[in-house]
Amino acid sequence: MSSIEGFQNKIVDLSGKPILDGEFNEDGSLIQGTLQPATVAKMIASMVARGTSSNSIRAMDVAMKLYNLEEDTFEIDDGDLTIITQIVEQDQRITNVVKASVLRVLTKETSD
Repeated sequence: MSSIEGFQNKIVDLSGKPILDGEFNEDGSLIQGTLQPATVAKMIASMVARGTSSNSIRAMDVAMKLYNLEEDTFEIDDGDLTIITQIVEQDQRITNVVKASVLRVLTKETSD
């Protein structure tokens, strides 16, 4: 079991501005009033929801917990951490900025 911090970190672009995320209707249009800075937890939850893994049930259980997470620290089973990290690493739809922000938290790496 690992206790990892940083899940409420805001994901920022190269200039330091937050990357925004929102909720969308079924037709893809933005739901008014839902645009807010993307956090690591919400981004991982979205990546897991659209990704694939060898254990979809475990992955989605973690994704739902992260999506609803209000704290910065999250307790995660090492096996679940491996599954989630693999999904993030395989995601082809996200930019390097987002992937690096997420992987820094998951692998506990810091930038110098």
